[in-house]
Amino acid sequence: AALTSCVASVRRVSGVSGRSGPTERMALSPEEMQHYQWLFSCADAQRNGVVQGSQAVPLFQTSGLHLTLLRDIWDLCDPSGKGWLNGEEFFLALRLIACAQQGWPVNRQTVAQVWQTRLPLPMLRPPNQPP
Repeated sequence: AALTSCVASVRRVSGVSGRSGPTERMALSPEEMQHYQWLFSCADAQRNGVVQGSQAVPLFQTSGLHLTLLRDIWDLCDPSGKGWLNGEEFFLALRLIACAQQGWPVNRQTVAQVWQTRLPLPMLRPPNQPP
């Protein structure tokens, strides 16, 4: 039941409703879901359900990862180059950041496996938030 409500929450955040796809593969713990939703709400300054690149960069930079790696993560989450991430894509970026922080490679194979892997929460601190 908890997982079902978590998936429903992802659908609300990402605007996905009723269609199968990556959302169904997201097996996030309640702690992850709460943390990811909080980070999404911090980054979605316009409250329009998407995070622009200009909003994500300051947050992602707090990860301590090199900008080139962050750009690679963005490209994996936004392959069409639209310049923004919906909730599902943003959650994927967070998972990939967590992978990179663990020293794991970040590539298409990682994307295919990221939801079946237990990971710590990504270490990020939203700008303008107390430490």
